Amino acid sequence: MRNDKKPQADAAATACRPETPEEHAARLVDAVSALEELAVAGGIASIPDPSAWQREIREDRPLPGRGD
Repeated sequence: MRNDKKPQADAAATACRPETPEEHAARLVDAVSALEELAVAGGIASIPDPSAWQREIREDRPLPGRGD
């Protein structure tokens, strides 16, 4: 049986390549810019109270070895 598939890049090697300092700095600048735009826009309109939203979505679980 012949394998006609093209060889694919090793995903693990590609995904684990360390960032260069320049790539890291550019990624941080992009992230800060996006957060600044969000802040200027007044935040996320669908979340009027971020603290309440966080409490509602948190999924606490019992700690191992501790009863109710």
